[in-house]
Amino acid sequence: MCNFFEEKFEQINKLKHLMTLSKGNNQAKTYKEQIEDIFKEFQRDYIREESNTMLILTKEELANFNGENGNPAYISIDGIIYDISNIELFKQSPYNSLKLGSDVTEAFDELNDGDESILRDIPMVGLLAEPEEAEIMNGVEEYYPQQRLKIMSSEELKKYNGENGSLAYVAIEGIVYDITNLSVLELFNGTKLRLGSDITEEFKTYYRGDKELLKDAKEVAILHDFNESQRGKHIERNLKELTLKELSKYDGKNGNPAYIAVNGIIYDVTNEAVFKKSPHNSVNLGVDITKEFNGCHNADEGVLSKLPIVGTVMLKKEPLVKDTGSKEFNINELSNYNGKNGKPPYIAVFGTVYDLTDVDKWQEKNIKVGCDLTGEYKEVYGNDKSHLKNLKVAGVLTCSLNDY
Repeated sequence: MCNFFEEKFEQINKLKHLMTLSKGNNQAKTYKEQIEDIFKEFQRDYIREESNTMLILTKEELANFNGENGNPAYISIDGIIYDISNIELFKQSPYNSLKLGSDVTEAFDELNDGDESILRDIPMVGLLAEPEEAEIMNGVEEYYPQQRLKIMSSEELKKYNGENGSLAYVAIEGIVYDITNLSVLELFNGTKLRLGSDITEEFKTYYRGDKELLKDAKEVAILHDFNESQRGKHIERNLKELTLKELSKYDGKNGNPAYIAVNGIIYDVTNEAVFKKSPHNSVNLGVDITKEFNGCHNADEGVLSKLPIVGTVMLKKEPLVKDTGSKEFNINELSNYNGKNGKPPYIAVFGTVYDLTDVDKWQEKNIKVGCDLTGEYKEVYGNDKSHLKNLKVAGVLTCSLNDY
């Protein structure tokens, strides 16, 4: 393995080990963030494109991505998972002998004498992990409102049909639900809703898409081959964070997707027919159209509800606290301000630390004090900071778990 790979992979392995030791500890999420940062640095330094998603797959999960039945073709080399679906080199001898959907490190070394330079332009999509590591790394995502779920293929979904003791899964608008032990399962009896399959259209037909029926169903995966243009607004997983400059690249030209931003939310309108007809075909793509949208639709976001959400606009990081003498807190120090033992109740949102002492009945509002609540706040209010203006500022957070 070349020195570059050795250095990065050694860093990732060390952090994975530390994260495993920190199981059940808040420190685990910090290690997970550091792993993601190294992964992105890895991509920037060594390949042309940077992905916004880092998959965490075990060998068993990787096996699903074997290039068959419409699934992408992934391989793992030295713990890094590559998408070779569209790489011609790997369709030719001798590389076409590599087993897709598996760890091919040894076979690749034998074929290539360990020269990994040919991997330079191949998309990296994630990391290979042991089951315990994957469980912890995926578990860490529970701290985030837009949690990253397991990726599941339609072929794998078929196994969960509720027969012979198997679990009962269904996919609706790209999300796979476990309905094994739910009374909602009884609703499917006598209908054409097939367990172990994508029932999006049938669910709309029989139940008018009423998601209230699924409120107690556990979300277990994202159906990777789901047609994203059919997504509803509720699917907000693996979101991109783009600056306005980065957004401008998604203008629908030269094969690029067509994105627009409204009130800080980025929508994919690539396959939306309404944007190809007058008057919407005059809308500039790859830009923030909030002003135009408000003028045309009176700020009614209901018209956006069926557009797939792909990300949020990343605003320039501006100092939120003007007083240069403000106290600085790291995440560990913040955790001490939990409203107990005489300590005031602090929270952090968008890098600013707020004191909730004077907030009426804050104890009864189920607020997790002593924590960075940026993610939870964004889930409810997006990037609108107006709801924070009346809170007392206590300082700034020097290391935010939910960097914006």
